[in-house]
Amino acid sequence: MRPDIGREQRVRVLERLRSAEFFRSVSVLVSGNVIAQMATPAMMWAITRFYSTEELGIYGLFMSVVNGLFTIAALRYDLTVMLPESDDQAAMLVRVAQRSSIAVALLATAGLMIFGNQLATALNAPKLVPLLWLAGVVSLFYSQVSTLNYWLNRKKRYGQMSRNKILQGVTTPVAQTALGPTGLGSVGLVAGNALAQLLAWLRLVKLTSADLKSAKREGISALHLMRRYRAMPLMNLPSAIADTIRVNGINVMISALYSVATLGQFTIAWMLLQAPSAMINRAITQVFFQRLATTRRGAMLREVIASVARSAAIGIVPFMLIHLFAEPVVDWYTGGWRLAGQIAAALAPWLFVQFITSPISNVFIVTGHQFWLMAFSIVFAAVPLGLLGWYQADILPMIAVLSWTMAGMLLLFIGLAAAAAWRFDHADANTSEQGVSRA
Repeated sequence: MRPDIGREQRVRVLERLRSAEFFRSVSVLVSGNVIAQMATPAMMWAITRFYSTEELGIYGLFMSVVNGLFTIAALRYDLTVMLPESDDQAAMLVRVAQRSSIAVALLATAGLMIFGNQLATALNAPKLVPLLWLAGVVSLFYSQVSTLNYWLNRKKRYGQMSRNKILQGVTTPVAQTALGPTGLGSVGLVAGNALAQLLAWLRLVKLTSADLKSAKREGISALHLMRRYRAMPLMNLPSAIADTIRVNGINVMISALYSVATLGQFTIAWMLLQAPSAMINRAITQVFFQRLATTRRGAMLREVIASVARSAAIGIVPFMLIHLFAEPVVDWYTGGWRLAGQIAAALAPWLFVQFITSPISNVFIVTGHQFWLMAFSIVFAAVPLGLLGWYQADILPMIAVLSWTMAGMLLLFIGLAAAAAWRFDHADANTSEQGVSRA
């Protein structure tokens, strides 16, 4: 008998146990995400009857501003909570991210109160003016929730994450629906969202305060940790900004090139499509990030390939059904928003490949290849915005061309992620890239 057979058997057993733990963790988060994400389409029949296409378009523009601020709020230091081996250092990074988001929210609120009229005019949406000052506040709620979720993810407290996701996902559409008959319009949509994020934040503070207060300083300063993970604001943040410009720039250009009402139809299509993808994919992404952060050299490429295959197998049937049947189903369910269904069907190829790539996007962070991600993100943002500006067509042909173009680019992204994983596996174990290298 070969002397290394026993070792090989032990490795296989450990891999099976690790895989079982992964799927248990995913199942916990999926159960919460199913309830959270299905709440929106479940209430959509009422939302589309209480709110007009223009009001939903205004809400879409407001959320574009919120998402832009949320992207820069924590300077991406929220992601670093997963990376240090020490919980005490991770707790310090939580505080860094929280303080950064508070500072950004204050500056944004002041700026939007001063320049809100000019921004709303540029977006061709004067009804957005009374809401804009709230964007900084809502982005703060989102950022704080995100940071504390990373702490729970680090601690593998997936049950608490799941229940908090349910609180967010259910409260938003229920509150928006309850405010629908009041005639508040877009204000009701914003208020329902803000309430859900505030409640989720307060609950997470209660869940994590004891852990974070007990953390020790370990003789290391927050400034030292900020320098150690400086690649986050220097490289990962530009990538995130490019992604935000892409997603929210598409909203802005649809509103400008077509109409706010058309953006409302697009917003409904996007919200409905999040249900089949987000209820599974967010869970996989969160657990897979924790798994990637502890993956040793030699195993990273295998993890990436397994993730791609797993997500493709999960998503192929749901997205095929969306492509085939979204138009009549959405038209029937929303009471006549047929264009939203047509847009949803056209978006299916893009969102299917996005479903595959989301879990592996963090491989660039844990392998120290943020520059690759930044370069790709810039191109990935420039292409759709350039296409929208250059390709003059009706909304449906435009969305179809855009969807297939983005799907093709995301296939290239999979190859880039595999290359980053391969380089990590074959790099010198003694090298350190932003403190994430592992022997």
